[in-house]
Amino acid sequence: MVMGQWPVTIEDAEVTICDSNYLFLQPSGYAVVRLIRSHMVEFIPRDFFGVMEFQDARWTEAGEIIGGVPYHSRANRFTMRGTITIEGVRQNLQWREAQVVREFPVEVVAGRGSPVAGALVKVAGQALRTDVAGRASFTLTFDEANYDRPVRLEVWRGDVLVAVRGIDFFTSTPIRIRLP
Repeated sequence: MVMGQWPVTIEDAEVTICDSNYLFLQPSGYAVVRLIRSHMVEFIPRDFFGVMEFQDARWTEAGEIIGGVPYHSRANRFTMRGTITIEGVRQNLQWREAQVVREFPVEVVAGRGSPVAGALVKVAGQALRTDVAGRASFTLTFDEANYDRPVRLEVWRGDVLVAVRGIDFFTSTPIRIRLP
């Protein structure tokens, strides 16, 4: 358990942080960082090419995803995946010359919460079917030109469009779609 907002630098390591609060993380290299039931308030990757994995995590407050700045970070190209709630970061995130591949889990359920198997999820040229648990997953690549621009996510049942949602880098996961 970690408490407080001092920067934690993680370089080329595999680290799991559980049940922690007010984290300020600075991963670099090919690190794999897992946040489980933890709250990150600031995120500043520096020459990071690894993976951020989240399980019931939160990111609030601020961040800098920046490349092309020698004293800060020459490049950032990393992956984010898992379940995370992102709040308050949109207004306090700086992004420049960096790329993030974000994996988005989707859950499609009927009105009373039962999973919808076989629903078609379409987003950014990808088309996926939900499994028996009503789940599917897709990836989007974000950079400074598109990280805050919504992409249309559609859910189809047969040939009927049943749900539409705009998603961007800040979209919390899993994306839960409740059908009527």
